[in-house]
Amino acid sequence: MTVQNSRQIIQYKETFDEFQHLILLIEKALRPQGANVTESKELLDHILSEEREVDIVIEFIDGIHHVTIGVECKGGGKKPRRATVEWVEQMWGKHLTLPTDKLILVAKAGFTSSAEKKAAFWNIKTLSLSQAENSDWTSVIRKLNSINVVNFLLPYATRATVVLWIGPNEDEVDMTKIDLQNSMLYDAAGSKISTPQILVERWLSDPVLLREIEKLAYTDSGTIIEFERNLKPGEYLVDETGKKRSVVAIKVEAKCKKEVTTVEMSQGSYGEAALSYGKARFFRKSMQFLAVQQPDDDPRLIVSVKQPKSNK
Repeated sequence: MTVQNSRQIIQYKETFDEFQHLILLIEKALRPQGANVTESKELLDHILSEEREVDIVIEFIDGIHHVTIGVECKGGGKKPRRATVEWVEQMWGKHLTLPTDKLILVAKAGFTSSAEKKAAFWNIKTLSLSQAENSDWTSVIRKLNSINVVNFLLPYATRATVVLWIGPNEDEVDMTKIDLQNSMLYDAAGSKISTPQILVERWLSDPVLLREIEKLAYTDSGTIIEFERNLKPGEYLVDETGKKRSVVAIKVEAKCKKEVTTVEMSQGSYGEAALSYGKARFFRKSMQFLAVQQPDDDPRLIVSVKQPKSNK
């Protein structure tokens, strides 16, 4: 079998609010001990008696007090504009009747000077993913410009064939006419083992076999793996007609796939924390990567896998 290497750099269109989700990952990495960080949480407006959605909610206990922090995010796509004073006013008005003790606004492109002034007057904290050079301390993740990510699609059976023992007075059997899905394997004592399909699925989930298969899986279209497992002496198959057949082995054909992708990482700062972040798509799933480090702390690497959804 010939196996080809596959290496690619993937870019894809944003299919959900990735900026908001990135901020969620950052806040989870930086949260105080015991704090809960929730994305898109509903909070009750005590004037309207209606629930309002907040992009990110951070909740923790400070002494005897329950503290709720609301985080609202403004992305803006590929060419974001700075958040305006109107957006700050809108968010302040929204949270005025919500049970948030502190409001944080995060804008991908930063804020206008008027927006900064109005936020400061209302004691609203403003943050953005500022450029890495704005940080006045050195972080090891500043050198993390790209990472190589390996995704392995677990093998699945495409064909299973039983190898029968044919006695001297028996005729050859056309295996295509045996319905393995409705056949059952038995051991020498006559106890049920399983159907051939279930047995094959168990083999394909074996960690030792998976490690061997992963070494071979390196093609974009998928790699075909073939192997044969001998059964124990005396094991036999009862087909859908009730006929008993002695089984020697089961041949398996399976398909698997592995992608090796280079994810380009961007550097920035979030308050005092240094960031390196990137995104890619593997097997139709969106993935985000975040390395974050605070002063006098070790770096953390977070990987998030999210099913795509429509834009809001």
